[in-house]
Amino acid sequence: MSTNDVAAVAPAALALHRIRYLDWSPSTITSLAVSPVYRAASASSSASSSRGILAIGRQNGDIELCVWLENRAAHKAEVLHRSFHTYAKGWIVHTLLPGQLNSKIEQLAFANPPVEGDNGVHKLRLFSISGGAIVTEHFLPADIAILGAKSNNGSRSNTSSGNLGGLSTLFPGRADKSSADQHVPGAIRTVPSLGGAVWSMAVSPTGRYLAIGCEDGHARIIDLVDNKFEHLASSSNRGADVSARLGKAQGRIISLAWGPPKRASRAATTANGGSAQSKQQKEGDSSDSDSDSDSSDSDSDDDDDDDAAESGWKETFLVGGLGNSSAAVWDVASGRIASKLTVQKARSEATIVWCVATLPDGTIVTGDSTGRVTLFDAKTRVPIPGATFRSHTSGADVLSLCVGPDGKSLYSAGVDQKVAEYALVASASSKRGRWVQIAARRLHAHDIRSLAIDPPYDPMLSVDALAQGVGTAVGKLPILLSGGVDFNLILTPASPPSGLTMALAAGAAAGLPNSNKRKKNPLMSAAEQEQALINPISSNAVTTFADSTQRRIPFVPSTARSGSVGGGSVATVCRGKGWIVLRREHSIGIWDLGIKDENHGGLNELGEEASAVPPQWTKLLEMELKVNSNLCSVAVSPNGKFLAASDMYETKLFALRERISQQHQTDLEPRKVKSFASVFGHDDDVAPGASALSFSPDSSRLVLASWSGSYVHVVELPSAEAGASAGTCRLLRSFGQHRQRPGSASVGDVGASSNNPQGRQLAGRNGVAASKQNGSNGQGHGNGSGSGSGDDAGHPARADDETGRRNSARGGQSDRVERSTSSLIHHVQISSDGAWLSTISSDLQHHVFSLDSLTFERTLPSPHALPSGSSFHPSTHAARSSMLTLVFSDNKIEFWDVESGKELSSIAHLDTASSGDGSLGGSSGEKRKAGGGALAKRAGQGPRAEWEAQMANLKLRVQERLMSIRESAIGAVWVGKPDDGGIKETLVVWGPTWICTARHDAQSTTSPAAPAAASNGGSASVSRPAAAQDGDGDVEMADLPGSTSGAVSGTGPAAATAAAGVPGAGPGRGGGWHIKHTHKYQPLLLVDSIATGRGQVKKDDLVVVERPFYELARNLPPAFHRGARYGA
Repeated sequence: MSTNDVAAVAPAALALHRIRYLDWSPSTITSLAVSPVYRAASASSSASSSRGILAIGRQNGDIELCVWLENRAAHKAEVLHRSFHTYAKGWIVHTLLPGQLNSKIEQLAFANPPVEGDNGVHKLRLFSISGGAIVTEHFLPADIAILGAKSNNGSRSNTSSGNLGGLSTLFPGRADKSSADQHVPGAIRTVPSLGGAVWSMAVSPTGRYLAIGCEDGHARIIDLVDNKFEHLASSSNRGADVSARLGKAQGRIISLAWGPPKRASRAATTANGGSAQSKQQKEGDSSDSDSDSDSSDSDSDDDDDDDAAESGWKETFLVGGLGNSSAAVWDVASGRIASKLTVQKARSEATIVWCVATLPDGTIVTGDSTGRVTLFDAKTRVPIPGATFRSHTSGADVLSLCVGPDGKSLYSAGVDQKVAEYALVASASSKRGRWVQIAARRLHAHDIRSLAIDPPYDPMLSVDALAQGVGTAVGKLPILLSGGVDFNLILTPASPPSGLTMALAAGAAAGLPNSNKRKKNPLMSAAEQEQALINPISSNAVTTFADSTQRRIPFVPSTARSGSVGGGSVATVCRGKGWIVLRREHSIGIWDLGIKDENHGGLNELGEEASAVPPQWTKLLEMELKVNSNLCSVAVSPNGKFLAASDMYETKLFALRERISQQHQTDLEPRKVKSFASVFGHDDDVAPGASALSFSPDSSRLVLASWSGSYVHVVELPSAEAGASAGTCRLLRSFGQHRQRPGSASVGDVGASSNNPQGRQLAGRNGVAASKQNGSNGQGHGNGSGSGSGDDAGHPARADDETGRRNSARGGQSDRVERSTSSLIHHVQISSDGAWLSTISSDLQHHVFSLDSLTFERTLPSPHALPSGSSFHPSTHAARSSMLTLVFSDNKIEFWDVESGKELSSIAHLDTASSGDGSLGGSSGEKRKAGGGALAKRAGQGPRAEWEAQMANLKLRVQERLMSIRESAIGAVWVGKPDDGGIKETLVVWGPTWICTARHDAQSTTSPAAPAAASNGGSASVSRPAAAQDGDGDVEMADLPGSTSGAVSGTGPAAATAAAGVPGAGPGRGGGWHIKHTHKYQPLLLVDSIATGRGQVKKDDLVVVERPFYELARNLPPAFHRGARYGA
């Protein structure tokens, strides 16, 4: 083979532009909270493996609601293969509640108060304080509120059948209006403290009360029962249990904690007007009804029993830390201060008790400003001898305490960046044992503001276990969470320190294969599967706090969704102008990268280095917006003429005009488009707030997903001839599909049914039924039903077919009912040709619309989890422009054809997988060798079938490579010059600390002679770019010298090609795809493509935006440090 022949098949390289000058800074973590567990679920031997919802409070007022990520359900044949497993487990942002203007979060608290009514449904609620004189309740999205609530059987809704955040847990088993929240997600309601600034708060163990510590020294009680949010009145039926107002302490109440509850006698409960009387009334009412009741009645009876069990608990005391070297203990029944705890005082100033906690036996724990952690006896209320610990540096304030789930472990953290562990161990001198310090670890680089643990400490469960003389059952590995000023969230395994735990860990470690064997074997061993279940945080088999390996969660946004409401990226690019746009809390910045029409290096098509010219970036715009909350979404049109920005309440559209100053510098002049707000018909002429925004590729339309109501609005923008700022906008269509949910009368296997009570949209086994339900007339197919041909796939639908699809879509909507609440739309994507619109909401409803005819097309099957990123194929050819790529946080990808409603990457499309790529068992070497033949066989069935086989194979190969990466995937983008005659684009999947590229290698399937020529020392090895390669065939991405641009090679070196003696057999290769990944670029704010070049010579370059921690550390206050003192 000649040099020219090799150059013809060698994929061109991608130029990479590395950006580090964006002045974005994350907000400090101020509070962490984990949703409570329930006694029925905790005590059950078959407790769910799902974990609680994590709320992260930020200094800027944002609250991130995170759900636990687990392995998804898979086909039996897929379970053992590495490509269907993931090590990327942890909490992933599901919804972000934007902070209000000039707000901050000082403390968060979850509560699950009982509801007095026939429905008996508990709803998760979230409260916060911000240092002012009010307490705020944040209305959670309906799927999150019900996800963390108690179902009728006393356990979490449907958690036993799926992972948290998945389909099986997002919807309640019973459609009950009372369980739905009538408020818009993110809305708030407040209660004044009536006593000045609120310094602290705590939810009672039964979830009925919220105690707040005020500036005037009073601790006040807020009633939460039956969806109340008001100060407890003296005339309340529960007034005999808890006093409405507690006695005044000397000084402000810095911290609060409720004591462990105690069981109350049934007679006392009835006398106090508790739920025993209510239960008797319910039983009397139910006796008048018919004996033939449905299953929901029996569920209600079970829930009544559970509520009665909860009402049998009685609150005991409340402890509050003060700023005068003491803590006060209130008897909540009488409201009087029962005792006063005194902590050690410094010589010159009073000691501040920053945090307090209580243990199952009534022991009180304090953490103060001297760095001490002190345990007080439950009866005498004096410090326990030998239980005052100086684990923190002297003078380093202890800011947070956390009790372990078993009630026998304790953790403290403060400004000295250390986390200390304490445990109750057996002692011959005391029946209760003695407390000892186990370890102290420096996990952070700055002050630690908050600690939390999952599963959280359950006082009622621990009190019962203590009374029975048994240990508290913990069904899963405790994980300690810590966060603070250094922006990072740290996850640390924290199993109880015991010899049994160490022995089990050692046995599991002995059975694990080494790294080389794991890379060669596509199947997971039993030891690996067991270890993945034992420790989801790291590969360390030891899970005790002192010896485990922590995981640092990067501080960059964890998803690439269309707005901040889904934790989306803060940066976006303007492809047509070469700009990058940065979204902050209240402002927007725009930079010109300086790479639009210049050559900035890279590798040319022959693999030779091109001359590198450093780009000259310039700041074009810095704009401060008048908003009522933090910005939710920002989008810029591809031609750079329009900029849209939105908070929770209003969307604003600006026309951008470039101007050149006298110094020959270019900047942007924004002008508000006044006609934009009036097209929505609101009386106040305000455009609705948007959870997601997106411009069409031709910059003629703006798609707005409204925050309130979940409408999808399509707005026509003014033309350039009419004047962008003075022109008139026009509302073309508003879609309300996301306001609906599938009804019970669904067709076939799609929608809700007796086997699918969650209201999800399922892929039907009957393709015709699925197509009809999705609004198709037979032209498009359901998931895995049939396959399109290469001839008819590229043609648009005829007019009569379009009419039939619309009529069928209307008929499908007749089975969908209006919801009393709306979900939040997280994804809005428009295809490259502007023909298709894809939207995905928080309740996993995936709808497809046609922008050509402005009609609703179909509802696709709900994904197994909320995607972290989505993108269309860059091709404008009809055969590929409708291909949508979905990326999930568990490092899985899917390819969908939105026109036919069919998944291209389904395993059904790779019919020779069991003998072609080694994905489903057997010898991996033999099956990888047969992969090329399988694809060649599919090639004979037409270009469409070959395309689907390539996508299915790409999915397997990428997932197999990403399986061992623990950081979750953020997004994906197709990069390269689209060529409809072949596959020449590169798929780039990226996470916070890694980039993975998948490039189709034409030699693997079309030119078998190329490897032979390369192996014989031919000219092929000369024309290929040289790069460093490791044992896995990964090629390092290297920046070009003297430039901020780098080059990402499209293939490996000639040696790797020579090793691939058969199609797909080389390192990093699989079925015609060359896959590699790198950890060189991190942490990543954005990875996207941008069009560069001039005239006919145009190409796509990769833009990588980083934000290193050392850049952020410059703006942080000095960290606490106290060196050795004289005489120490």
